[in-house]
Amino acid sequence: MDRSLLIDPAYDDSLMSVPLSLHSLERALVLAPAKPNGFGRADIKRVEHYSEFVDAAFSNNAYVVELKDGRRFFLEYSCDESTSARSEYIEIEQMENFSDGPIILTPTFPGLNDPHRLSWCDDVDHLNEALGAG
Repeated sequence: MDRSLLIDPAYDDSLMSVPLSLHSLERALVLAPAKPNGFGRADIKRVEHYSEFVDAAFSNNAYVVELKDGRRFFLEYSCDESTSARSEYIEIEQMENFSDGPIILTPTFPGLNDPHRLSWCDDVDHLNEALGAG
C-alpha cells in the first residue's frame, strides 16, 4: 500500500465555495495519474460511493470509482493544514467487490457497517455531474 505525502503548490482559497467532496476528488485526480495503478479524470466511468471526514485542520475523503475499462478502485485523499506547509496524502487501491460487507484498507478507510466509523454516502450525483460521468 503506497501512502504518499505531497505538497499542494496550487492551493486556491477561492475554491471554498466548492463542496469539499468535489474539491478533494478533483485534487485526487490531479495527483493520481503519477501513482502506481493511477488514473485520471478521463478514465472514470462513475463514482459509486464516497465518505468524508473533516476537523479543524484535517480532511479525509474516500471514493469508490469505476473506470471505463471496468476496474474499480478505492481512492483516498487527505489534506493536513495543521502546519504552515499544507500537505496532501493520496492512496489508490484496486478493489474486487464493494458489496461484500465491511472493507477496511487503512485506518482512515470507513467501514461499511461499523457504527463507530464513518459511513459511505451513495448520493454521488454532484460528483458524477461535475466529472461528466454517471
